[in-house]
Amino acid sequence: MVSREYFSLFAIPDNRPQAMFRSFAYTRLFQGYDGTLHFAGNHELIWRHQKDESGQIRRVQVSDEDIQVLPHGLRVFRPCLTYENPFLSEHAGKLDRSRVPSNRLLDFQFNQTSECGEDGILSHIFATIGVGNRFCVDIGANDGIAFSNTRTLIHERDWSGVLIDKDAEAFARLQSLYAETKGTTTVHANVQSRGANRLDALLSRAGVPRDIDLLCLDIEGNDYHIWASTSRSPRVVVIDFNPTVPNDVLFVQQDDSSVHDGASLRALMELGNAMGYELAATTTWNAIFVRKDFFGALGITGNTIDQMYYPVFEMRAFWSINSYLNITGCNRLVRHNYVFTPEQIQPVPPDLRNLPYKDALDGTFISTFF
Repeated sequence: MVSREYFSLFAIPDNRPQAMFRSFAYTRLFQGYDGTLHFAGNHELIWRHQKDESGQIRRVQVSDEDIQVLPHGLRVFRPCLTYENPFLSEHAGKLDRSRVPSNRLLDFQFNQTSECGEDGILSHIFATIGVGNRFCVDIGANDGIAFSNTRTLIHERDWSGVLIDKDAEAFARLQSLYAETKGTTTVHANVQSRGANRLDALLSRAGVPRDIDLLCLDIEGNDYHIWASTSRSPRVVVIDFNPTVPNDVLFVQQDDSSVHDGASLRALMELGNAMGYELAATTTWNAIFVRKDFFGALGITGNTIDQMYYPVFEMRAFWSINSYLNITGCNRLVRHNYVFTPEQIQPVPPDLRNLPYKDALDGTFISTFF
């Protein structure tokens, strides 16, 4: 610190904390859809050392399993349509516009059957860029009505489509709903990124035309890998992302349909760019991408991740010198609507959370084994 009267002598243009310092041990937390907590960034205790089996003194590593709020038996994924969650309902479709200045298509949000205003945004996009064959593919279509981004297009605007869901009960309702709808096919399948149930193979068997206008992916898990696996290039892609992952974290779950961690918005933006798409809008947990040859018509500029989105359920974390894990921001498992306390995620027991050195001058360890 320098007295303000002398500060100008140093010609420092920006002395905000973010301009003057960057942590070398940045710790982030986020959640899977089943309530599992995940580390991103640093996950070692900077001031806590332990002698390992080889006799080397190393910093203590903390794993994801060390910080879980719920035991394995309670970390179960359930699609959000199968239960009531007032917390999620409260936040659906609500972003602070002042924090996302480039996300201007939010002005067109409205729901007919969509969850976060996607009906209105898609209506505006297609009115602007035009439509081709009015064909849509919806993966994770559920019953065809609740939280559907394709129902309005098919039911009111004479679109055709292929609607896919793996849940037997939901698919029975979906099939019944569209049994008499000409040009629309329902498929009961667990879409994979490879093998007989890969997306391209399913669409070929269903007789889907090569060019389609809209692909919707909402399976709350392997969405990234399904999109990456297709050779088709629809005009618009709507895809679910994990809204608890910070904007600066690149995260993609393993390619496994039984895992439900999802992918970060940053990862989907990188994938979309590689596949020829630009991010046109985000809602609370859906990203809407438009193919680059149509994107210019929307007049969107500055669509960087921080100008388009902020993680609604972001958790911030930092370590105290005594190895206490502090959190700020979201303090609940959002899909379970379960509020937890910092004490529930501590990797180090209370009686071991002591200061790491006897003497700050010589740096002598209190203990390297207990």
